[in-house]
Amino acid sequence: MSHDLLVYLRDCDMPLPMTWQRGIREEGFPVELYNDFDPRLMTGFVPVVVSGRTTGFEYFYLRPSDDELIEAGLRGKVDRSVLFCTHSGQTQELIAALIASSVLTKISRGVLVDPQSGECIESDKAIRWAKSRMPRITLDR
Repeated sequence: MSHDLLVYLRDCDMPLPMTWQRGIREEGFPVELYNDFDPRLMTGFVPVVVSGRTTGFEYFYLRPSDDELIEAGLRGKVDRSVLFCTHSGQTQELIAALIASSVLTKISRGVLVDPQSGECIESDKAIRWAKSRMPRITLDR
């Protein structure tokens, strides 16, 4: 089972991996993000360590279409999106994507969208949303 998460943000607010990792650590998540990549150029699998176990997710830094931004109600507010994809249905992959996307949303002042549920989460609520999803993810998988 696959799961996607989208973070909409402005290109100028995309943090370096070290800043992103610092945000993950400050939130108390047991996650180590691979930090030897350019988040604006990277496309493909990003390795992540969750609670000592190696996992990861597919990562795509994109320029969303006008139609996509209009549909999300974000036209004129953002100019990029980051797509996090998990494919295997493993809990660790989804946790890695959930944590990485929620922290990115917070530190970039972006908007997190969960296409599966239709939820749209503002930056100041992203961490709380991610933490509220953690028990459900563990129970669902």
